[in-house]
Amino acid sequence: MKNIKILCIAILFSCSTSIEKIDQYNKDNQNINSIIIDGNSILETIDISNIIDTIRIIKIKETEDGLFGGVEKLFFTKEKYVIFDPAFSNKIVIYNTKGEFIKNLVKTGAGPEEMSKLSDLWINENEELEVYDNYLKKIIIYDSNLNVKETKILKNSNYFGSIVRIPKTSQYITYSGYNGFYKNNEFFKLAYLDSGLNEKKLFLPYSNSLNRALISIPTSPFFIINDTIGFTQNFDPTVYFISQNGNLLKKYSLIYSNNPFPLDFENEIVIPNLKYFNSELIDFEAIKKLFSGYSGYSGPWLETSKYAIFNSFDSKYATFTSIYDNEQKEILFQAKYFSETIHYHMQIPPYFYATDPSENRFISIYEGYNVLLLLKESSPFYEMVKNDIDSYYILDVKLK
Repeated sequence: MKNIKILCIAILFSCSTSIEKIDQYNKDNQNINSIIIDGNSILETIDISNIIDTIRIIKIKETEDGLFGGVEKLFFTKEKYVIFDPAFSNKIVIYNTKGEFIKNLVKTGAGPEEMSKLSDLWINENEELEVYDNYLKKIIIYDSNLNVKETKILKNSNYFGSIVRIPKTSQYITYSGYNGFYKNNEFFKLAYLDSGLNEKKLFLPYSNSLNRALISIPTSPFFIINDTIGFTQNFDPTVYFISQNGNLLKKYSLIYSNNPFPLDFENEIVIPNLKYFNSELIDFEAIKKLFSGYSGYSGPWLETSKYAIFNSFDSKYATFTSIYDNEQKEILFQAKYFSETIHYHMQIPPYFYATDPSENRFISIYEGYNVLLLLKESSPFYEMVKNDIDSYYILDVKLK
C-alpha cells in the first residue's frame, strides 16, 4: 500500500519550470542544503550491497485478535512493530521483532479508554503511542507497557486528518492538503495548533479555486527524527522542518536537472485546466498529455541519522528512488530498483514505511506474494516466504 491518497492519478508528474525560477528559488533559500537530482539516465537496477549491513525478513504470526486487513502506517519503537490499519480492521496491533502478537491496542466504543474512529497515530519523544480520534475528539496516550496513561478530551470541534504532536511541546502540526484551513479569505494546507487543537499559525496558502481539487496528497506527510518534525508534500521540491515554536523551516531543496516540475504548478498548470481536477469522471489520457516530459518529487521522505531515502518521478512517469548521504551531502545511488547480491540475493523493497534513525534502519511490510517477487531462489528467505505467501512480512533493512 503506497503512502499516497490517490485523490487524483499520481501522474500529476509534470510541467515546466524555467531556469530563472530555479535560480530565484536558490537565491531565496541560500541557507538550506541543495540536492541535485539528475533524472536523465536512471538505471533500471543497481546493486547497493556495499552499504547493506543486515536484512531481516520477519513473518507476522497473526492471531485472531491480531488480524488486520491492510497497513496505512507502520511504526517501530522499543523492539516492537506498530501496525496502523484504520481503513480495514480499525485496529492498531503490536508485534514483537520475532513476529509474535503482543496486543490489539484499541478498544472500540465511546468510553474513556475507547475509540470510535482511528484518525492518526504517532510516537512521542518518550516512545509512547498517541492515538487521535477526530470523531470522539480525544487523544489517548499509551505508556511503554502499552497501557492507557492518559486520555485528553478536546473541546475543538474541527476534524483533523494527518496530525502529530511536536516533540517536547504541547502543540501540534496538521496537514489537510486541498481540504484546508480558511482564514482572511484564503485557504492554507498546513496548520500549527495549540494544546486544544486551535489554529495558531497557517502555512502553505493556495488559491480558493483549488479547494477540494482532486490533486494527490501524501497520507503520511510527517516524519520524526531527533525530536524534530519533518514534512514533505507531493510535487513540492522542499523538505521542511517544523520548529518547536511552530515555524516552518526549509532544510533541503531538491533540484531536478531534467525538465523539472514547475515550482508554481498550481497556478501554471492546474488552474488553467481546472476542469480535469474537479470532475468525478477523470480523463486520464487528457491528464497524461497535459503533464508529459517532466521530473519531480513524489515522496515520501524517510530519514535516519546518516541517510535519506526518497522517491521521484522521471519524464516517463516512472518512479525512481534516491539514497542520499547526509554526512557526505551527496546522492550515493539512484535507480528504479535496488538489489543486494552478496548475502541476501534480493531486491530491496521499493517502499518503506518507517525508520529507526539511530540504527539507520528502514522498515516496510508486505504480503508474502509481493515479498516473493523480491527474492531470488538463492535467497536465504525464499523457502520461508514461498511456503506461506498469504502472511504479512516485515522487511527490516539496516544500512552501514
